[in-house]
Amino acid sequence: MVPLMERIANQLCDRVARSINVRTLFSYQPSEIIEKCTEAKDMLERWKQAYYDVRAEIEQSGRDSRWEFDNKRLFRLTDHMAIICNDFIAIAKELEQFYNIFTPELKSVTGKPHKINEILDRVHKVLELIEHAPCDPFRIEDLDKWKMVSANYGQQIEEIDEQTKSFISESFKSLR
Repeated sequence: MVPLMERIANQLCDRVARSINVRTLFSYQPSEIIEKCTEAKDMLERWKQAYYDVRAEIEQSGRDSRWEFDNKRLFRLTDHMAIICNDFIAIAKELEQFYNIFTPELKSVTGKPHKINEILDRVHKVLELIEHAPCDPFRIEDLDKWKMVSANYGQQIEEIDEQTKSFISESFKSLR
Protein backbone atom coordinates (compact mmCIF):
# COMPACT_ATOMS: atom_id res chain seq x y z
CA MET A 1 0.00 0.00 0.00
CA VAL A 2 2.88 2.41 0.76
CA PRO A 3 4.24 2.30 -2.81
CA LEU A 4 0.80 3.21 -4.16
CA MET A 5 0.43 6.08 -1.70
CA GLU A 6 3.93 7.32 -2.56
CA ARG A 7 3.09 7.24 -6.27
CA ILE A 8 0.00 9.33 -5.61
CA ALA A 9 2.03 11.87 -3.64
CA ASN A 10 4.70 11.96 -6.36
CA GLN A 11 2.09 12.45 -9.08
CA LEU A 12 0.61 15.38 -7.17
CA CYS A 13 4.06 16.92 -6.73
CA ASP A 14 4.89 16.46 -10.41
CA ARG A 15 1.62 18.12 -11.36
CA VAL A 16 2.38 21.13 -9.15
CA ALA A 17 5.94 21.42 -10.47
CA ARG A 18 4.65 21.33 -14.07
CA SER A 19 1.92 23.91 -13.46
CA ILE A 20 4.09 26.37 -11.50
CA ASN A 21 7.21 27.25 -13.44
CA VAL A 22 9.27 29.48 -11.15
CA ARG A 23 11.13 30.94 -14.15
CA THR A 24 7.91 32.35 -15.65
CA LEU A 25 5.53 32.54 -12.69
CA PHE A 26 6.04 36.23 -11.98
CA SER A 27 5.31 37.24 -15.57
CA TYR A 28 1.63 36.73 -14.66
CA GLN A 29 -0.57 39.22 -12.86
CA PRO A 30 -0.37 38.90 -9.06
CA SER A 31 -3.99 37.74 -8.87
CA GLU A 32 -3.24 34.91 -11.32
CA ILE A 33 -0.16 33.89 -9.34
CA ILE A 34 -2.16 33.86 -6.12
CA GLU A 35 -4.92 31.79 -7.71
CA LYS A 36 -2.55 29.28 -9.31
CA CYS A 37 -0.43 28.82 -6.18
CA THR A 38 -3.45 28.67 -3.88
CA GLU A 39 -4.98 25.91 -6.00
CA ALA A 40 -1.73 23.94 -5.91
CA LYS A 41 -1.26 24.44 -2.17
CA ASP A 42 -4.87 23.45 -1.47
CA MET A 43 -4.54 20.30 -3.57
CA LEU A 44 -1.40 19.25 -1.70
CA GLU A 45 -3.04 19.93 1.66
CA ARG A 46 -6.24 18.10 0.65
CA TRP A 47 -4.14 15.02 -0.15
CA LYS A 48 -2.82 14.94 3.40
CA GLN A 49 -6.23 15.64 4.89
CA ALA A 50 -7.82 12.89 2.77
CA TYR A 51 -5.25 10.43 4.10
CA TYR A 52 -6.07 11.33 7.71
CA ASP A 53 -9.82 11.26 7.05
CA VAL A 54 -9.64 7.78 5.51
CA ARG A 55 -7.36 6.60 8.29
CA ALA A 56 -9.82 7.80 10.94
CA GLU A 57 -12.72 6.20 9.09
CA ILE A 58 -10.94 2.84 8.83
CA GLU A 59 -9.87 2.90 12.47
CA GLN A 60 -13.38 3.82 13.64
CA SER A 61 -14.92 1.04 11.58
CA GLY A 62 -12.80 -1.48 13.47
CA ARG A 63 -11.55 -3.18 10.31
CA ASP A 64 -7.94 -2.45 11.22
CA SER A 65 -6.74 -1.42 14.63
CA ARG A 66 -4.18 0.98 13.17
CA TRP A 67 -4.02 2.24 9.59
CA GLU A 68 -0.87 4.28 9.40
CA PHE A 69 2.03 4.63 7.02
CA ASP A 70 5.32 6.47 7.16
CA ASN A 71 4.25 10.12 7.21
CA LYS A 72 7.69 11.33 6.20
CA ARG A 73 7.63 9.21 3.05
CA LEU A 74 4.11 10.27 2.18
CA PHE A 75 4.08 13.95 3.07
CA ARG A 76 7.60 15.32 3.29
CA LEU A 77 7.66 16.56 -0.32
CA THR A 78 3.99 17.56 -0.49
CA ASP A 79 4.31 19.57 2.73
CA HIS A 80 7.48 21.22 1.42
CA MET A 81 5.84 22.14 -1.87
CA ALA A 82 2.79 23.56 -0.08
CA ILE A 83 5.11 25.81 1.95
CA ILE A 84 6.86 26.99 -1.22
CA CYS A 85 3.49 27.72 -2.84
CA ASN A 86 2.67 29.78 0.24
CA ASP A 87 5.95 31.68 -0.21
CA PHE A 88 4.96 32.47 -3.80
CA ILE A 89 1.53 33.63 -2.65
CA ALA A 90 3.15 36.01 -0.15
CA ILE A 91 5.46 37.39 -2.85
CA ALA A 92 2.52 37.90 -5.22
CA LYS A 93 0.58 39.73 -2.49
CA GLU A 94 3.56 42.05 -1.93
CA LEU A 95 3.74 42.68 -5.66
CA GLU A 96 0.02 43.39 -5.73
CA GLN A 97 0.43 45.94 -2.92
CA PHE A 98 3.10 47.80 -4.88
CA TYR A 99 0.86 47.88 -7.96
CA ASN A 100 -2.06 49.12 -5.84
CA ILE A 101 0.07 51.92 -4.39
CA PHE A 102 1.80 53.06 -7.56
CA THR A 103 -1.19 53.76 -9.76
CA PRO A 104 -1.39 56.18 -12.69
CA GLU A 105 -3.34 58.48 -10.35
CA LEU A 106 -0.43 58.62 -7.91
CA LYS A 107 1.93 59.37 -10.78
CA SER A 108 -0.19 62.36 -11.81
CA VAL A 109 -0.76 63.63 -8.26
CA THR A 110 2.90 63.50 -7.28
CA GLY A 111 4.18 64.76 -10.60
CA LYS A 112 7.08 62.32 -10.26
CA PRO A 113 6.28 59.40 -12.54
CA HIS A 114 9.99 58.76 -13.06
CA LYS A 115 10.47 58.15 -9.31
CA ILE A 116 7.52 55.74 -9.23
CA ASN A 117 8.86 53.91 -12.28
CA GLU A 118 12.25 53.70 -10.58
CA ILE A 119 10.71 52.02 -7.52
CA LEU A 120 8.66 49.62 -9.66
CA ASP A 121 11.80 48.77 -11.64
CA ARG A 122 13.52 47.86 -8.37
CA VAL A 123 10.57 45.61 -7.49
CA HIS A 124 10.86 43.84 -10.85
CA LYS A 125 14.63 43.44 -10.41
CA VAL A 126 14.04 41.80 -7.03
CA LEU A 127 11.63 39.36 -8.67
CA GLU A 128 14.49 38.32 -10.92
CA LEU A 129 16.18 36.91 -7.80
CA ILE A 130 13.32 34.43 -7.61
CA GLU A 131 13.03 33.78 -11.34
CA HIS A 132 16.76 33.17 -11.77
CA ALA A 133 17.39 31.49 -8.44
CA PRO A 134 20.31 29.05 -8.52
CA CYS A 135 17.99 26.36 -7.24
CA ASP A 136 14.61 24.76 -7.70
CA PRO A 137 12.52 25.83 -4.70
CA PHE A 138 10.36 22.72 -5.05
CA ARG A 139 13.34 20.39 -4.51
CA ILE A 140 13.87 19.61 -0.83
CA GLU A 141 17.58 19.23 -1.54
CA ASP A 142 17.66 22.91 -2.54
CA LEU A 143 15.92 24.15 0.62
CA ASP A 144 19.00 25.88 2.07
CA LYS A 145 19.65 27.68 -1.22
CA TRP A 146 15.98 28.68 -1.41
CA LYS A 147 16.13 30.06 2.13
CA MET A 148 19.11 32.21 1.13
CA VAL A 149 17.34 33.49 -1.99
CA SER A 150 14.19 34.14 0.03
CA ALA A 151 16.12 36.01 2.75
CA ASN A 152 17.89 38.15 0.15
CA TYR A 153 14.53 38.87 -1.49
CA GLY A 154 13.02 39.82 1.88
CA GLN A 155 15.88 42.17 2.71
CA GLN A 156 15.61 43.94 -0.63
CA ILE A 157 11.83 44.24 -0.35
CA GLU A 158 12.27 45.87 3.08
CA GLU A 159 14.62 48.42 1.50
CA ILE A 160 12.08 49.10 -1.26
CA ASP A 161 9.35 49.48 1.38
CA GLU A 162 11.45 52.12 3.13
CA GLN A 163 12.09 53.89 -0.16
CA THR A 164 8.34 53.79 -0.87
CA LYS A 165 7.46 55.25 2.54
CA SER A 166 10.02 57.99 2.12
CA PHE A 167 8.79 58.83 -1.38
CA ILE A 168 5.15 59.00 -0.30
CA SER A 169 6.00 61.09 2.75
CA GLU A 170 8.05 63.55 0.66
CA SER A 171 5.36 63.70 -2.00
CA PHE A 172 2.61 64.58 0.46
CA LYS A 173 4.80 67.18 2.16
CA SER A 174 5.37 68.91 -1.17
CA LEU A 175 1.62 68.84 -1.93
CA ARG A 176 0.81 70.90 1.16
